[in-house]
Amino acid sequence: MSPRVKDLLLGLLFFLPALALGLRAERYRPPLPAVSDIREVRRSAAEDAAAVSLGARRLFADVWFIRLMQYYGTRESVHDERIQEHREHHHADGSVCDHGPGWEKGEYPEFIPLSLHVIDLDPWFHSAVIYSAASLAYNLNKPAEARTILELAISRAPREWRYHSVLAALGHSGEENPGEIVRLLLPVVRQPDCPTMLKNQTAFLSKRAGDYSTAAEIYRDIAENAPEKEYAERALRELEKIEGRTR
Repeated sequence: MSPRVKDLLLGLLFFLPALALGLRAERYRPPLPAVSDIREVRRSAAEDAAAVSLGARRLFADVWFIRLMQYYGTRESVHDERIQEHREHHHADGSVCDHGPGWEKGEYPEFIPLSLHVIDLDPWFHSAVIYSAASLAYNLNKPAEARTILELAISRAPREWRYHSVLAALGHSGEENPGEIVRLLLPVVRQPDCPTMLKNQTAFLSKRAGDYSTAAEIYRDIAENAPEKEYAERALRELEKIEGRTR
Protein backbone atom coordinates (compact mmCIF):
# COMPACT_ATOMS: atom_id res chain seq x y z
CA MET A 1 0.00 0.00 0.00
CA SER A 2 1.40 3.34 -1.05
CA PRO A 3 2.06 6.08 1.54
CA ARG A 4 -0.51 8.30 -0.17
CA VAL A 5 -3.25 5.68 0.20
CA LYS A 6 -2.26 5.16 3.86
CA ASP A 7 -2.56 8.89 4.50
CA LEU A 8 -5.98 8.93 2.84
CA LEU A 9 -7.23 6.00 4.95
CA LEU A 10 -5.91 7.57 8.16
CA GLY A 11 -7.60 10.82 7.23
CA LEU A 12 -10.90 9.02 6.71
CA LEU A 13 -10.42 7.22 10.03
CA PHE A 14 -10.38 10.56 11.86
CA PHE A 15 -12.83 12.37 9.59
CA LEU A 16 -15.74 9.89 9.50
CA PRO A 17 -16.42 9.85 13.30
CA ALA A 18 -16.34 13.66 13.33
CA LEU A 19 -18.76 13.74 10.37
CA ALA A 20 -21.11 11.30 12.11
CA LEU A 21 -21.09 13.40 15.28
CA GLY A 22 -21.71 16.53 13.26
CA LEU A 23 -24.75 15.00 11.54
CA ARG A 24 -26.20 13.97 14.90
CA ALA A 25 -25.47 17.24 16.64
CA GLU A 26 -28.38 19.57 17.33
CA ARG A 27 -28.60 22.79 15.40
CA TYR A 28 -26.84 25.56 17.30
CA ARG A 29 -29.13 27.91 19.19
CA PRO A 30 -27.89 31.14 20.74
CA PRO A 31 -28.03 31.00 24.56
CA LEU A 32 -29.61 34.45 24.84
CA PRO A 33 -32.98 35.62 23.48
CA ALA A 34 -33.01 37.99 20.55
CA VAL A 35 -32.62 41.68 21.33
CA SER A 36 -36.15 42.28 20.03
CA ASP A 37 -37.46 39.95 22.79
CA ILE A 38 -36.22 42.22 25.60
CA ARG A 39 -39.30 43.96 27.02
CA GLU A 40 -38.77 47.53 28.12
CA VAL A 41 -39.51 48.37 31.76
CA ARG A 42 -39.12 51.70 33.53
CA ARG A 43 -37.90 53.34 30.29
CA SER A 44 -34.98 50.93 30.12
CA ALA A 45 -34.45 51.11 26.34
CA ALA A 46 -31.19 53.08 26.50
CA GLU A 47 -29.82 50.90 29.28
CA ASP A 48 -30.84 47.73 27.44
CA ALA A 49 -29.09 48.97 24.30
CA ALA A 50 -25.94 49.56 26.34
CA ALA A 51 -26.18 46.06 27.84
CA VAL A 52 -26.38 44.50 24.37
CA SER A 53 -23.73 46.66 22.70
CA LEU A 54 -21.25 46.12 25.54
CA GLY A 55 -21.90 42.39 25.72
CA ALA A 56 -22.96 42.85 29.34
CA ARG A 57 -26.50 41.47 29.38
CA ARG A 58 -25.78 39.21 32.32
CA LEU A 59 -24.24 42.02 34.33
CA PHE A 60 -27.27 44.24 33.68
CA ALA A 61 -29.55 41.33 34.61
CA ASP A 62 -27.85 41.30 38.02
CA VAL A 63 -28.54 45.03 38.36
CA TRP A 64 -32.20 44.62 37.47
CA PHE A 65 -32.56 41.67 39.85
CA ILE A 66 -31.26 43.86 42.68
CA ARG A 67 -33.84 46.48 41.68
CA LEU A 68 -36.54 43.81 41.74
CA MET A 69 -35.59 42.72 45.26
CA GLN A 70 -35.45 46.34 46.45
CA TYR A 71 -38.89 46.96 44.98
CA TYR A 72 -40.38 43.83 46.54
CA GLY A 73 -38.65 44.52 49.86
CA THR A 74 -40.32 47.92 50.18
CA ARG A 75 -43.71 47.88 51.91
CA GLU A 76 -46.48 49.27 49.75
CA SER A 77 -48.33 52.29 51.15
CA VAL A 78 -52.03 51.84 51.90
CA HIS A 79 -53.99 55.01 51.19
CA ASP A 80 -57.51 53.61 50.97
CA GLU A 81 -59.37 54.67 54.14
CA ARG A 82 -61.67 51.66 53.91
CA ILE A 83 -58.64 49.38 54.07
CA GLN A 84 -57.23 51.37 56.98
CA GLU A 85 -60.48 50.84 58.90
CA HIS A 86 -60.25 47.10 58.40
CA ARG A 87 -56.57 46.83 59.23
CA GLU A 88 -57.18 45.31 62.68
CA HIS A 89 -60.04 43.07 61.46
CA HIS A 90 -61.96 43.80 64.71
CA HIS A 91 -64.55 46.59 64.62
CA ALA A 92 -66.52 48.70 67.08
CA ASP A 93 -69.70 46.68 66.53
CA GLY A 94 -67.87 43.51 67.52
CA SER A 95 -67.75 42.07 64.03
CA VAL A 96 -64.63 40.47 62.58
CA CYS A 97 -63.79 40.52 58.88
CA ASP A 98 -61.75 38.03 56.91
CA HIS A 99 -59.86 39.44 53.94
CA GLY A 100 -58.36 36.13 52.82
CA PRO A 101 -54.78 34.83 52.68
CA GLY A 102 -53.48 37.67 50.52
CA TRP A 103 -54.46 40.43 52.94
CA GLU A 104 -51.87 43.19 53.10
CA LYS A 105 -49.29 41.23 51.13
CA GLY A 106 -49.35 43.99 48.54
CA GLU A 107 -50.09 44.07 44.83
CA TYR A 108 -46.63 45.03 43.48
CA PRO A 109 -47.78 45.69 39.90
CA GLU A 110 -44.19 46.01 38.64
CA PHE A 111 -43.11 42.62 39.99
CA ILE A 112 -43.96 40.63 36.87
CA PRO A 113 -42.55 43.15 34.34
CA LEU A 114 -39.32 43.42 36.34
CA SER A 115 -39.03 39.62 36.59
CA LEU A 116 -39.59 39.19 32.87
CA HIS A 117 -37.03 41.88 32.14
CA VAL A 118 -34.38 40.04 34.18
CA ILE A 119 -34.90 36.75 32.36
CA ASP A 120 -35.09 38.51 28.98
CA LEU A 121 -31.61 39.82 29.65
CA ASP A 122 -30.30 36.53 31.06
CA PRO A 123 -32.44 33.36 30.78
CA TRP A 124 -29.70 31.41 32.57
CA PHE A 125 -30.21 33.41 35.77
CA HIS A 126 -31.73 30.39 37.52
CA SER A 127 -32.06 31.83 41.02
CA ALA A 128 -33.86 34.92 39.65
CA VAL A 129 -36.42 32.73 37.86
CA ILE A 130 -37.02 30.58 40.95
CA TYR A 131 -37.19 33.64 43.23
CA SER A 132 -39.77 35.30 40.98
CA ALA A 133 -41.91 32.20 40.55
CA ALA A 134 -41.85 31.30 44.25
CA SER A 135 -42.67 34.88 45.29
CA LEU A 136 -45.63 35.02 42.93
CA ALA A 137 -46.96 31.60 43.87
CA TYR A 138 -46.39 31.46 47.61
CA ASN A 139 -46.25 35.10 48.75
CA LEU A 140 -48.41 37.07 46.32
CA ASN A 141 -50.91 34.25 45.75
CA LYS A 142 -50.55 34.47 41.95
CA PRO A 143 -49.84 30.89 40.81
CA ALA A 144 -50.95 31.55 37.22
CA GLU A 145 -48.39 34.33 36.87
CA ALA A 146 -45.74 32.11 38.45
CA ARG A 147 -46.54 29.45 35.86
CA THR A 148 -46.10 32.03 33.09
CA ILE A 149 -42.62 32.90 34.37
CA LEU A 150 -41.63 29.24 34.62
CA GLU A 151 -43.01 28.25 31.22
CA LEU A 152 -41.12 31.10 29.55
CA ALA A 153 -37.92 30.10 31.37
CA ILE A 154 -38.41 26.45 30.37
CA SER A 155 -38.93 27.41 26.71
CA ARG A 156 -35.48 29.03 26.77
CA ALA A 157 -33.72 26.49 28.99
CA PRO A 158 -35.71 23.25 28.56
CA ARG A 159 -33.14 21.09 30.35
CA GLU A 160 -33.08 23.16 33.55
CA TRP A 161 -34.69 20.60 35.88
CA ARG A 162 -35.18 23.09 38.73
CA TYR A 163 -37.79 24.96 36.71
CA HIS A 164 -39.66 21.73 36.09
CA SER A 165 -39.54 20.87 39.79
CA VAL A 166 -41.02 24.20 40.88
CA LEU A 167 -43.63 23.98 38.11
CA ALA A 168 -44.59 20.50 39.31
CA ALA A 169 -44.87 21.76 42.88
CA LEU A 170 -47.23 24.51 41.69
CA GLY A 171 -49.40 21.82 40.17
CA HIS A 172 -49.78 20.22 43.60
CA SER A 173 -50.24 23.41 45.60
CA GLY A 174 -54.02 23.09 45.68
CA GLU A 175 -53.90 19.60 47.13
CA GLU A 176 -54.10 18.70 50.80
CA ASN A 177 -50.79 16.85 50.64
CA PRO A 178 -47.92 19.19 51.55
CA GLY A 179 -45.55 16.21 51.64
CA GLU A 180 -45.82 15.81 47.87
CA ILE A 181 -44.92 19.47 47.33
CA VAL A 182 -41.92 19.02 49.63
CA ARG A 183 -40.81 15.95 47.67
CA LEU A 184 -40.86 17.94 44.43
CA LEU A 185 -39.10 20.97 45.89
CA LEU A 186 -36.36 19.23 47.89
CA PRO A 187 -33.94 18.81 44.93
CA VAL A 188 -34.24 22.55 44.27
CA VAL A 189 -33.98 23.55 47.94
CA ARG A 190 -30.74 21.59 48.36
CA GLN A 191 -29.01 23.60 45.62
CA PRO A 192 -26.60 26.22 47.01
CA ASP A 193 -28.16 29.06 44.98
CA CYS A 194 -31.75 28.33 45.99
CA PRO A 195 -33.46 31.51 47.30
CA THR A 196 -33.86 31.52 51.09
CA MET A 197 -37.54 32.33 50.76
CA LEU A 198 -38.22 29.05 48.93
CA LYS A 199 -36.16 27.13 51.49
CA ASN A 200 -38.21 28.68 54.28
CA GLN A 201 -41.48 27.83 52.53
CA THR A 202 -40.38 24.22 52.02
CA ALA A 203 -39.34 23.89 55.66
CA PHE A 204 -42.76 25.18 56.71
CA LEU A 205 -44.50 22.66 54.41
CA SER A 206 -42.29 19.86 55.79
CA LYS A 207 -43.37 20.74 59.30
CA ARG A 208 -46.99 20.87 58.23
CA ALA A 209 -46.61 17.40 56.70
CA GLY A 210 -45.17 16.09 59.97
CA ASP A 211 -41.70 15.55 58.48
CA TYR A 212 -39.76 17.28 61.26
CA SER A 213 -36.38 15.82 60.31
CA THR A 214 -36.54 17.38 56.83
CA ALA A 215 -37.80 20.65 58.31
CA ALA A 216 -34.90 20.69 60.77
CA GLU A 217 -32.42 19.96 57.96
CA ILE A 218 -33.67 22.93 55.94
CA TYR A 219 -33.91 25.29 58.91
CA ARG A 220 -30.35 24.36 59.91
CA ASP A 221 -29.14 25.20 56.41
CA ILE A 222 -30.95 28.55 56.56
CA ALA A 223 -29.55 29.34 60.00
CA GLU A 224 -25.99 28.61 58.88
CA ASN A 225 -26.02 29.99 55.33
CA ALA A 226 -28.83 32.50 54.79
CA PRO A 227 -27.53 35.99 53.96
CA GLU A 228 -30.75 37.47 55.34
CA LYS A 229 -30.50 37.98 59.10
CA GLU A 230 -34.27 37.76 59.63
CA TYR A 231 -34.51 34.35 57.95
CA ALA A 232 -31.50 33.04 59.88
CA GLU A 233 -32.93 34.15 63.24
CA ARG A 234 -36.35 32.70 62.45
CA ALA A 235 -34.74 29.40 61.41
CA LEU A 236 -32.94 29.18 64.76
CA ARG A 237 -36.22 29.71 66.61
CA GLU A 238 -37.92 27.02 64.52
CA LEU A 239 -35.03 24.63 65.17
CA GLU A 240 -35.45 25.11 68.91
CA LYS A 241 -39.16 24.31 68.64
CA ILE A 242 -38.52 21.18 66.58
CA GLU A 243 -35.78 19.93 68.89
CA GLY A 244 -38.02 20.53 71.88
CA ARG A 245 -40.81 18.59 70.20
CA THR A 246 -38.65 15.59 69.24
CA ARG A 247 -36.93 15.14 72.63
